[in-house]
Amino acid sequence: MPVPPQSPASAPADFAIEGLPDHLGRVALAQARTAILGALDAGAPRWQAAAMVLRRTDPSGRTTDQGLRALALAGTDPLVDQWALQSCGELRSCAEIHAQRWAQHDGGNLAAWAAVLEHAPVLRHDEILARMAQATRFDIHERALTAIVLQAMPDSVPAYLQVPIWMNLMGIEAAMHFGVAPIATICRDPLEPGSLSATRCTAMARVMVEHSDSMVVNAVGLKVAGRTYMSQAESRRQRDEINAAIRPLNEMFDLQQPLSCEGVRRMRNYIQLRVQEGEVGAWRALAAARAASANTR
Repeated sequence: MPVPPQSPASAPADFAIEGLPDHLGRVALAQARTAILGALDAGAPRWQAAAMVLRRTDPSGRTTDQGLRALALAGTDPLVDQWALQSCGELRSCAEIHAQRWAQHDGGNLAAWAAVLEHAPVLRHDEILARMAQATRFDIHERALTAIVLQAMPDSVPAYLQVPIWMNLMGIEAAMHFGVAPIATICRDPLEPGSLSATRCTAMARVMVEHSDSMVVNAVGLKVAGRTYMSQAESRRQRDEINAAIRPLNEMFDLQQPLSCEGVRRMRNYIQLRVQEGEVGAWRALAAARAASANTR
């Protein structure tokens, strides 16, 4: 679907949609979103929760649907617990309940326990820090919403209309960062070598670096690692390696013709890589593909 000549150059996909006749653009996109929501509503509780996230999201990307909380309380799905936590906003009592349920249903997840720490009374902090140091991974489920919509996508939704939908999903998921700020605060310098704080921060840093595929989590983990078990030089080297994999958007998406066959192919390729490999993994896979292509020329 080519962008009409009168549309602004390098327009995002949503603007490109606005430039099309209504039956191909604005109205068709609204119908596509309705079809996706209908498919999600008819699915399992996790799919229903995804529909709630998509229907009720504020401009900052925070989910505002209170129905998520009821759905979370009725089940044991840690993903729904996390989304319900996001819907609490500044309601501390709400956040404390849903953060605790997330950790209860996902006990090895450092992100869940860090969320508990953020909202729990000070008297519980030592107990929670001990649990955080025992965690085995850091998972904020930042690709889960996209993965669910990929599964639920009706065949009736044309490929070009999926581009603005994927972009919207990535924007919502970008707002779902839990647990990083408390760890960055706790593990600031100075950390006395051999102290309980240094031991706990070392354990948390290892998990963030080795068992998370979020760029934000990796970056914070590497900073903490540079204060604990890793040299500052090695910490910087690994951060530089991740940053080097990041490329300009025009290498991932066709900004001139985002709805063209090539634009849609590139966008879908990135979305599927991100779901399969994670954020850092997707960037590295694309960088490897570029290097292989360059070597064959």
